[in-house]
Amino acid sequence: MARRRRLRPRLWFVLVVALLVLIGRGFGLLGEGGEKPSARLADNGATATPQPGSGSETSLASSPATPGGEPRPVPGAAPAGELIAPPRREPSRVPGAGVERDRFASLLSLVSTRTEAGQLGNAIAAQRSLGSLPLDAGQIAAFDAAAQQLETALVAACTKVAQGISQGQVLEACDAMRQLLPDGDPYVHPVLAESLGRLGLGEGPLRVPAQTGRPWPTPAPLSRDRNVRVRVGAGFQLARVVDSRSDQVTLRVGSDQGVTFPTMPAVACEPVDPTPAEAAEMGFAALHARDGLLARMWLAAASLRSKEARTARAEQLADLLR
Repeated sequence: MARRRRLRPRLWFVLVVALLVLIGRGFGLLGEGGEKPSARLADNGATATPQPGSGSETSLASSPATPGGEPRPVPGAAPAGELIAPPRREPSRVPGAGVERDRFASLLSLVSTRTEAGQLGNAIAAQRSLGSLPLDAGQIAAFDAAAQQLETALVAACTKVAQGISQGQVLEACDAMRQLLPDGDPYVHPVLAESLGRLGLGEGPLRVPAQTGRPWPTPAPLSRDRNVRVRVGAGFQLARVVDSRSDQVTLRVGSDQGVTFPTMPAVACEPVDPTPAEAAEMGFAALHARDGLLARMWLAAASLRSKEARTARAEQLADLLR
């Protein structure tokens, strides 16, 4: 009996310790196997601090996480990390004999001023021209600084285009894209195609395919009473479809001066929050309007906004645009 009484304090001590451990786990003070929760969360990425420039700042802050810790894409938002790739940097150059100072300053100014004006396609063309010259070490350093500025502006512009496409605001995205694509500079297109990643615009996004064989499929008209965005002056305004055909649409547009009912080409407006099917039909309308870029951007919108594989109509449009 005396020995059994001596064991009771030890038994109570073990029971108390076990109870404290269980309580600690219940309140999240300890992880599995005594692991600290901060280490566990850092491992699965739920609260990991995003690294600058990683493209994860927005997705981790605004997207709910999947059970595996990966952020879910926000519906209608641009998966910019997948769509946008930084332009390929040129390798380090060996200094040359140098270019006459005034000529170099003039050519470098073309790169900088066009970059600042948003004429990025022309800026790329000027950069390529300047980069082909035998620059000395000091000129290479100045050239690299201008090239870095252009690269930053190009990524920002391409991100804006990708976001516009994925959100269904294709007309604005197309306006921005046209500013990036200068006429007569075909070597610029591969740079933009690489930067825009999996949008699939191709190296000749302005090209209109030749119509051979069977006629192109007729676009389905927009639904009556469908809300659309239409260009008004330098901006866009909401309107409603009154009547629609495959190639033109009549809208009800309200303003401070009253209500008007303009009839315009179907490609001059866009459905608000378009479905993938509507985006594909708008692509056919753009194709019939001989606008290769707008057709490709509507095809990209149809692909990005769909949770499933392309529809048969979208595949048909893709085949025509190849």
